[in-house]
Amino acid sequence: MRVDSIRSAKRGPAERKGLHNWHPYYAGYSEAVVEDLLSFFEASPSDIILDPWLGSGTTSVVCQKKNINVVGREINPVMAIFSRSKSALLLELDLPKYLNCIISAYLKSDNTIAEKHDNPIGEFINDSDYAGLKMIEKCMLAYVDQLQIEEIKKLFVTDFFYASIFQTLRVCGTFKKGTNPTWIKKLNINHEGQQSISSVFYTISQAMIRDLEENFRHSCSIVPDIRIGNSTQLDLLDNSVNYIITSPPYLTRIDYAVSTQPELLFLNSKLSSFNLIRRQTMGAPIIRERIPEQSGEWGITCNTFLNKVAIHNSKAANSYYRKNFLQYFSDAYQSLLEIKRVLRTGGKAAIIVQSSYFKEIEIKLGEIYKEMGQQIGLTASILKRQTVKQHMAHINTKSSQYVPNKIFYEDIVLLRKDISMDNKDEHLLDYSDHRTQIEKVEGVEERLDKLKHALTVGFKNHLESHESFFINFQDMTAEELANTFFEYPIIIKSVLAAVNVAGRAIKRDLEIDVDTYKADITREKAGILAGYVKPILPAIISIDALLELDRWFYVDKEIRKSKGNWEKTIVDALSKYSNKEFKKRKFTVDHQQFELDAAYPAEGDIINVGVDVKRIEARQDIHKRADEIVNKALKFKAVYPNGLFFAVIYYPIVADHINLRERLTNESIDGIYFATENTLSIDQQAKYLLGKANLLSVEELFKEDSDDT
Repeated sequence: MRVDSIRSAKRGPAERKGLHNWHPYYAGYSEAVVEDLLSFFEASPSDIILDPWLGSGTTSVVCQKKNINVVGREINPVMAIFSRSKSALLLELDLPKYLNCIISAYLKSDNTIAEKHDNPIGEFINDSDYAGLKMIEKCMLAYVDQLQIEEIKKLFVTDFFYASIFQTLRVCGTFKKGTNPTWIKKLNINHEGQQSISSVFYTISQAMIRDLEENFRHSCSIVPDIRIGNSTQLDLLDNSVNYIITSPPYLTRIDYAVSTQPELLFLNSKLSSFNLIRRQTMGAPIIRERIPEQSGEWGITCNTFLNKVAIHNSKAANSYYRKNFLQYFSDAYQSLLEIKRVLRTGGKAAIIVQSSYFKEIEIKLGEIYKEMGQQIGLTASILKRQTVKQHMAHINTKSSQYVPNKIFYEDIVLLRKDISMDNKDEHLLDYSDHRTQIEKVEGVEERLDKLKHALTVGFKNHLESHESFFINFQDMTAEELANTFFEYPIIIKSVLAAVNVAGRAIKRDLEIDVDTYKADITREKAGILAGYVKPILPAIISIDALLELDRWFYVDKEIRKSKGNWEKTIVDALSKYSNKEFKKRKFTVDHQQFELDAAYPAEGDIINVGVDVKRIEARQDIHKRADEIVNKALKFKAVYPNGLFFAVIYYPIVADHINLRERLTNESIDGIYFATENTLSIDQQAKYLLGKANLLSVEELFKEDSDDT
């Protein structure tokens, strides 16, 4: 299917009635877009489709119609019940018979027993009706429990009748929608003369059966796997699903839990249980006990937005709204990591999101999810973009004072696992391995040609041919060796390498400095060096062997040089994007001296920002390096308690970034940033760090992202 043929995610009239109207659910999407995305993915019945934010269950309904396996996870127990109740499996059972038996049991029951219970939702429904609903629940559970059917079918039957109870609660309760569709207004209404609870329950259940029959007209063998679950911690195996079609909560502070508060309290009367679900729900407008740190791994669009919110002059911008946004983006990032984990190689995910605004600042949610996907190693793009005419923001008429005639977009973000990113985005995860580092080293052959000439000419009186030229060191005097070192200093490195003598050993033992890569050496130093190494030289050694030794030491030197340049590039980027000078600085604690790779100010008695730049090349080094970073941070804060300490880390094992970040969790560390060797990646991380330190230059802070899809 062509991308431009994918229909809108906006629900049509058919999706606002019948089965889709069992419970009002803001921000659901159309069956049409799910159908088209399944076609776009070329999904087959043997594939597994996941929706980690299942909501009202549209993905599950469409997959059942297509006979495609579907898995759904939903953090809200009420919505999980509604989604399970929309199952074609129920049509294999005798629902009308079950309904009649439940009603019969209810009519024979003693409702006065139920009326003795407290009513935790008295503000929504009167005590008598609540007691009636609890008795229907009791009769339903007892009846389903004695049915001679499989346990999975019992679960779906139970949820079907719970869905009917919830709708009965809404019909008989004192509900009125507010302007915000997720909030419920409570009204004082006299219900005398209305239908009995059992009559309403019976009528609703019959209508639900008809809705199921209308939606699932053809046979369906799929049993959807729908469970309560958190998108940040999926209970699924690695590489276990083929495709994902979903829509995460929008960044509009929608309180999805509050929209189901009566039903949640009906299931569990403890307010603490409701509050727990509310706090765990992504995007809820409440602040949790632990606020996540802003992370450079969330992408430049996200961090630019957060930095603008932090300095906004509106009320509670930094004290409340930014914290709420941090919670949302942390949940989004962790959820994308889970999406990557459970997707099979070559698997795709379609994520439907809408843009919004904080005051005059646009929240480009599609771009943010795209960049987060790229940051964790997925190929990401905006598959389709559509202008949105109706949006939650239009509810607040005062919002137009910031940006009149706001334009909102609905994006379908396409993510793909384990497919190489295009060149444009390659910088985000461009970690080179050791072989690549070797291949990047230049000048090796030129050096070897010069070295071969120097070895051949310098040792011409001591060459022997054994299918290769061999140098006879046994018959050579120390004076001859010294003369050769002096005339051809390029030789020194390979000769020292042959006997495993490094520059540190020479400095320690001979108390002289010898740069083995310089083009000259004094005659005195050449004599001292020759007298030192002559006794430990082998009797003979081939020129080819010396060439190879020099090759690898030269390559190693160039790699270490590039690593040093990497650290310098980070310091330069910090200076560039802050318009302030960052330099190496030292500080002393308990007679111990520590060095910061970058610090601001560059001189003076105070250090406001200290940065430790660390390269970690292998997994076995993370414990040692992490301890070094934490120790330096603790020492830094002991001297500069009001200073900020950051770490910029090169660590090419992306899957371990979270573990390393957790190991570095310490109140003395104010931020951790992972950078590759690419200049653009370094620039991005430098901007994130400076934004956290409030040192990012004004022109950089408000520079618009020109790469808008």
